[in-house]
Amino acid sequence: MKTMKKFLPFLLMVVMLFSMTTVAFAANDDDGSITVTNATVGYDYAIYKVFDLTYSGDKVAYTYDGSNAEFLAALQTEASPFVLSPTPSDENTGPFNVSLKNGKDSAAVSAFLTAQIGNLTQTGSTKTASSDTVVFDGLAYGYYYITSSLGSTVTIDSTMKDVEVIDKNQGPTWDDKGKTIVDANGNEVLVSSANYGETVNFKISVNATAFNGDKEITNYYIKDILSAGFSEATITAVTVNDTAITDGTGYTITREDDADGNHVFEINIPYDSDAYGSNATIEVTYSAVVKNTAVLADADGNTNTANFTWIEADDPNPDPDYPSTNEKKTNTYVYALGILKVDQEGNKLSGAEFTVKDSDGNTIYGKGSDGVYEYCASSAEGAKSQFDTDANGILVIKGVAAGEYEVTEAVAPLGYNLLLTPVTVEAEITEAYTTTITYYLDADGQVTDTVTETVKTEDAGYNVAGIVVVNNAGTELPSTGGIGTTIFYILGGILLVSAGVLLFVRRRAGYEK
Repeated sequence: MKTMKKFLPFLLMVVMLFSMTTVAFAANDDDGSITVTNATVGYDYAIYKVFDLTYSGDKVAYTYDGSNAEFLAALQTEASPFVLSPTPSDENTGPFNVSLKNGKDSAAVSAFLTAQIGNLTQTGSTKTASSDTVVFDGLAYGYYYITSSLGSTVTIDSTMKDVEVIDKNQGPTWDDKGKTIVDANGNEVLVSSANYGETVNFKISVNATAFNGDKEITNYYIKDILSAGFSEATITAVTVNDTAITDGTGYTITREDDADGNHVFEINIPYDSDAYGSNATIEVTYSAVVKNTAVLADADGNTNTANFTWIEADDPNPDPDYPSTNEKKTNTYVYALGILKVDQEGNKLSGAEFTVKDSDGNTIYGKGSDGVYEYCASSAEGAKSQFDTDANGILVIKGVAAGEYEVTEAVAPLGYNLLLTPVTVEAEITEAYTTTITYYLDADGQVTDTVTETVKTEDAGYNVAGIVVVNNAGTELPSTGGIGTTIFYILGGILLVSAGVLLFVRRRAGYEK
């Protein structure tokens, strides 16, 4: 017991001294082991023996054999946190006793060994973590330095023969697509477009770890701000490593609307490292429906923002703090289609009616009147597929997704020719938000020329992807019934010629008599 009391302060000093590296006392007959717990699956771990460890009675000593000339030289520099005795010389090439310089700490030890990694000899082969533990066995007594491909040194808090080392280099992260929109084909995108009433599916993914550096994580928080242009979020699943957890036991959720009408929810997930392991993937999937309050043809679209944070053990301030630099955003665009009906002089015409189809040939339906309609499903009560212009010749269909639309005139204004050829308008964002195409027609209502301009359609009061449709005055009616008058002119001419010929023949016959 007295021996252990004498030895304990030295062990504590060693642990404090080498807290940024791995120290292990393994048996002289090479049956010791170091187990790295909290390892990150898929990352590589390597172990290097730095110094030998020997016992002499109740004393412990670190020694270096001087086998690597470059490392021996580095140990003698001012940057070295170690002292060698006796002093190396041509006559004395090792082994040397190793101790710590006064004033040097664990950070200095870690920085020095990291810089000297090329002069250390790796023990055994590199091991890739297939689970949250990595075991190095068959080790002799010594001071060992363990690295991982996470880019940092593995730490230690034990000095027993069979040592367990907690890898505290981990930290929570998420990639560039921490929040995404999942489209109809299952693709994860950051930008989408949708119609009024359409459901948009979202996904949030966090790379969670049991530790942040050397601090254990107890809870993860995920916060999402859903634009006021959407309905409140419907949570479809919360999973950890693809295993669903339930509301009230695996997580809790709170909801509120902010001052701008955005829908905010926050999910609190207690992190159980025994159940989830040293690292895990947390995913939240949810859906929301585009409402008729969505902004139309705005440069930023309807922006939705997600963020995540965590709470560490013994944190004096347990309230989650979300750094703005950690935000991930998606954008969903919604458009309005506009038609301006004019005559050859640019005068606005009312009384025109149009039908519209999307790029897949589907007929567009809407609800409304007097030139202003909102996209809706064909089965909606009051839905119509033929839209009329208002007294100012304007027709607007709000709430459509991006793409090309085919516009066909079904009824022309009274006294004007019907546009016989469909025209196309594209819902898209440009620098000025909308594209206007002016069509020039001939007397038969056929398109002879087009002029495209990028403008902001102000007549509608908001951004509209619009076209100007020109109608010519006049009406053409087809002839119907009978064979027409031409044949009578032909027959009359034939009869007239025949009568002339007959008269000439008769006169000549009388003269000859």
